[in-house]
Amino acid sequence: MTAHKLKTHCPQGHEYEGKNLYVYYSVQKKAVQRACKACKSKASKVRKQEQLKLKEKQTDSKRLESLRRQRIYQLKKLNGLQNSD
Repeated sequence: MTAHKLKTHCPQGHEYEGKNLYVYYSVQKKAVQRACKACKSKASKVRKQEQLKLKEKQTDSKRLESLRRQRIYQLKKLNGLQNSD
């Protein structure tokens, strides 16, 4: 029996039993794995928040780029009108 099979709690102290236990087969490790649902849920929420922040940042970047292009267009248009006088 390996040391991992003997563990009864996750690193954060949650028990590996009942509704808090998630059992799955890992293709990479070619073994049955156990995970703490409480920790997986928390990690999932954190990951989702990080993705939302990244999406907001990308949206802001796109908006700023659009405003920059509009300003360049307006300046070129203004310069074209001034040169024709």
